[in-house]
Amino acid sequence: MIPVYLTQNILLFGELLRNLGLNTNTKGIMTAIEGLSHIIISNKIDFYHTLRSTLVNDVEHYPHFDIAFNTFWENSSGNLGDVHQQQIYANNHSPDLPTETIITVSGEEIHNNKSNSTSENQTPSSTQSYSYQEMLRHKDFSGLSPNQKSEIEKMISNIKWVTAKYRSRRWESSNQGEPSWRHTLRKNMRHGGEILLWSHRSSKLKSQPLVIIVDISGSMEVYSTFFLHFMHSFTNMYAQAVESFVFGTRLTRITRPLRMKKIKFALEAVSNCVEDWSGGTRIGESIKIFNRNWAARVLRRNAAVILISDGWDRGDAELLQKEIALLQRNCSRLIWLNPLLGSPNYQPLTRGMQTSMPYIDDFLPAHNLVSLEDFSSKLSKLPQTSQLNRSAQFVL
Repeated sequence: MIPVYLTQNILLFGELLRNLGLNTNTKGIMTAIEGLSHIIISNKIDFYHTLRSTLVNDVEHYPHFDIAFNTFWENSSGNLGDVHQQQIYANNHSPDLPTETIITVSGEEIHNNKSNSTSENQTPSSTQSYSYQEMLRHKDFSGLSPNQKSEIEKMISNIKWVTAKYRSRRWESSNQGEPSWRHTLRKNMRHGGEILLWSHRSSKLKSQPLVIIVDISGSMEVYSTFFLHFMHSFTNMYAQAVESFVFGTRLTRITRPLRMKKIKFALEAVSNCVEDWSGGTRIGESIKIFNRNWAARVLRRNAAVILISDGWDRGDAELLQKEIALLQRNCSRLIWLNPLLGSPNYQPLTRGMQTSMPYIDDFLPAHNLVSLEDFSSKLSKLPQTSQLNRSAQFVL
């Protein structure tokens, strides 16, 4: 926990940034306050990069931020000073901002200009880089700048997906397990049928098949690109075949385009075959199409379903209840990822979420890079089958 006076001054600092023309919102300020609790506040480098990564959404605003931060830090020794003096300082300097600002931190100089370029002889410290990367991993996808989006997309592509395993009905030779009588008899034929050597067998371990269904409606617009990168990474790194679908007002299968190795070509192919980007949301009708046309083909061999949506639905609630119950009955486990679940005050009050909640096995957040990394580690630990009473919940 950071001191109360520092929280109050961060709020005033956000107001100062808005006076300088930066689009600093309350969510960014609260994220900054939370981020400060994870660093050593007396470290100016960490303090600077924590505030800049959470409060600035455009690289062209870095010089404005540097002016405000220098004033803020100079006054911090005396209980962070008077915000009125900071605003006077900002008003006197905001008309002619320098193209390059130098911040001196413990003998080190951090050069920032409008192009965000670094001098040839300058190498950023490992602490500075770690602090920025850590804050970026915790930042909500909806609050990222264009440059930050590119970095996060690359990080998503590098997530190591841990495969979920289950025991199949097929057998394989092993050093332990139950005896394999056929191989044991064959191995001992040379000894006149006397059992001298034993063979054992155990059931094969296979990766659990997965089906990913992602909402690309208007309410999910700020998250859709990141989830497409997530699906591409999953498709190309998961040990078992992955079936991928997107929906808004209709359902579209995008499994083949996402199998392309180059993400650029994969996204271009997806955009060409999907017609309802950023439109309305009809979860029930989309799941109905999946249940009727695709479930028999892709939900074989103990497959689990990952459904990614914020739960906003304009369709028929009764239809959604019927189809989500049928989907949960046909798959081994129904996992729902919701980007809004990352907010501490979120409650599933939308009609779509209230209708679907009784049929969801796992309800998890997916709002930043950390939440996706946590999901990748949890995936292999989730039970292979649902713990819900399927027969009682199935609706004809």
